[in-house]
Amino acid sequence: RRKFMLHYFGEEFDEVNGEGAIMDDNTKNPKEKEEAQDNVLKLLKVVQGTSEKFKSKEIVNTIRGKTNAIISSHKTNEKDFFGIGSDKDKSYWMALVRQTLVAGLLRKEIEQYGVLHLTEKGKDFLSKPVSFMMTKDHVYNAENDNAIVGAAKSGGIADERLLKQLKDLRKAQAKKLGVPPFVVFQDP
Repeated sequence: RRKFMLHYFGEEFDEVNGEGAIMDDNTKNPKEKEEAQDNVLKLLKVVQGTSEKFKSKEIVNTIRGKTNAIISSHKTNEKDFFGIGSDKDKSYWMALVRQTLVAGLLRKEIEQYGVLHLTEKGKDFLSKPVSFMMTKDHVYNAENDNAIVGAAKSGGIADERLLKQLKDLRKAQAKKLGVPPFVVFQDP
């Protein structure tokens, strides 16, 4: 999660040697990975074949062979790549979209409401494909949900020292701004 969140804010996270790597849940409990080079190629070809006009949802629908008003209006359902990845489910393709965004193969255009575009790195991947290890999505079940809820009820503070540092920083910032500490940020 840390890598995805930092990527959202334009920052990078080194999950092996980076600061905070030992606290990252994905570093502590690495998820299973699988080779996804062929599926990344399918994804990138669909983004390219749709003239980079669609958001993630429409790209995934196109790959899976599912039609909707947008896909029909662009006649995408008549293209040869329509349904090219019908063997995988929606969550698989959405996870692959997220991971290719983080890897820099795709870029989400915020000013166009999330339309996906190929990056130079993505174009290079199309011309010279390399291995792409995709992290399998976590399947949540009742057992895991109860463990998460139990941790949340116990306060969920994993690093007491870090919390104290944040509270001290909050107090100093509040004093500088002349406001109560809870205005800077609330107690956990």
